[in-house]
Amino acid sequence: FINEEHYATIFAEWREGVRFKVSRGWAFIPHLTISQRWQNPDPHDVTYVEGGGGLILRYQGRGDKKFFGQFEFESLIQYKASIYNTNSGFVLTNVLRF
Repeated sequence: FINEEHYATIFAEWREGVRFKVSRGWAFIPHLTISQRWQNPDPHDVTYVEGGGGLILRYQGRGDKKFFGQFEFESLIQYKASIYNTNSGFVLTNVLRF
């Protein structure tokens, strides 16, 4: 089944911050952010731009070679204010890379 409607969508986020090392493996990073979602065609009006600030708490571990190598965990909280066509509010994201 192929739908006749086709969409092009782009999401981009830029973050700029300063890393402060707390202890071995731990760091926190206050930052500014701006994100944008664009869709064409946009019949449901979902294109938006938002910006704000946040804080990342990051742990970088060496891991165990038997199970997995280096890994990184980060917990990110941001407040994003509407610049165009969205609501303002907090965003909480957790990321595990290995």
